[in-house]
Amino acid sequence: MNDPAEIPTDLSSDELAERLEAALEASGWILGHSEETPHQARLLYRPRSLSPSFDLAGMSSSSEHEVVESIARDYGGRIAYLADLLIEWRGGREIIFLGKNATGHYQDLTWSQIRESAERAGDLPVDVIEALRADPPDSDGMIDALAAHLYGEPSELEVSSDVALVEAYHPFDASWRDALEPVFLEIRRRLSQGDEVEVPGLAAFRRLDSERGQFEAVHRTGDALREFFAGEKPGLAVDLAPILGGQPDPAVARALVDACTRSRDGRIDVLIGADLALHTAIYPPFEGVNPRTGEPILIPGRKVPVFIGW
Repeated sequence: MNDPAEIPTDLSSDELAERLEAALEASGWILGHSEETPHQARLLYRPRSLSPSFDLAGMSSSSEHEVVESIARDYGGRIAYLADLLIEWRGGREIIFLGKNATGHYQDLTWSQIRESAERAGDLPVDVIEALRADPPDSDGMIDALAAHLYGEPSELEVSSDVALVEAYHPFDASWRDALEPVFLEIRRRLSQGDEVEVPGLAAFRRLDSERGQFEAVHRTGDALREFFAGEKPGLAVDLAPILGGQPDPAVARALVDACTRSRDGRIDVLIGADLALHTAIYPPFEGVNPRTGEPILIPGRKVPVFIGW
């Protein structure tokens, strides 16, 4: 799995645990523990010198972001999501977003505006500005420096920090695992030789981490799988010949379509290999702006499929 995401916040352990349990249940998770499921949510205490802090371990990054954002939208204080990006909400509003290549904003200014300005922005420390104005911007250095500035450095872990305050698991179905595992072993083999593998009629895959072997569907605009999960495409016409060669058994392609349908309609993880699952990330409705009228509107949530290996 991905490294645990940190949750710096001014919430107490009990308050965060209660809010997290509600957010997980609202997203289809089941409170409790299961050894079999590939996706578990475990809230662990991880103190910082200036803030209580917690890790979410065992979840996909999309689910981590989803549940933390849903808590933040309903909470009047400070809460952040810290992984390979940093997002901070205050009073339910996103105040800071800092992603790869210094994308996003700080308060009401984009990072590119701050980079181009000769004046110092707000209370940003020198380390953040220096990393921002490097060529290219050092986003990892910016995230580390900004997190330390806002929440302090990570403290020494205590023995009690390994005790989970919350445990939950995502429901799953392993019905298609035996039929589909050879397909994804071949995709993994090809990914070890290149950066991307395309399965016509489904999606393209890319390798995320060569050491841990993680990969996911790229989900480019127009990918059949993305349109299928969004309800924009009635079915999938998967072509496995480029992956398996020759004339593959059509039952394998049908099994893949059935697995995707099960994940989409049941909002559950589907195991399709010994260490691979198809996971549905469900984003709650969020506030947006009508581009024609400028009036605020509620944008419906969406389901995005993600293949995850670990």
